Amino acid sequence: MFSGLKRVITGESFFVCQYKNTGPEPGYVAFSSPLPGKLVPLDMSIHKEVLMQSDAFLCGFGDFEIDVKVNSIGTSLLAGEGMFWQRIRGERGTVFVQ
Repeated sequence: MFSGLKRVITGESFFVCQYKNTGPEPGYVAFSSPLPGKLVPLDMSIHKEVLMQSDAFLCGFGDFEIDVKVNSIGTSLLAGEGMFWQRIRGERGTVFVQ
């Protein structure tokens, strides 16, 4: 419940969808960004921890978790980046950010 609330604070959905192919043939799942731009795959075995603006996470696979980083009020107002950022941590897997 608490991790769902943290995702809502950073602009993500409360719920997490998991897709699994149970058939004998390989399958595909397609994701797209809500806005035109570039999708960047990040290998978590290399990066370990990534800090990004709210709503930057699109999807991923592997072993990682999405957390919240709260900026100070001064930094939020002066830098214009917002008060809540997303922190993604993991040892393996790939996440796609926009």
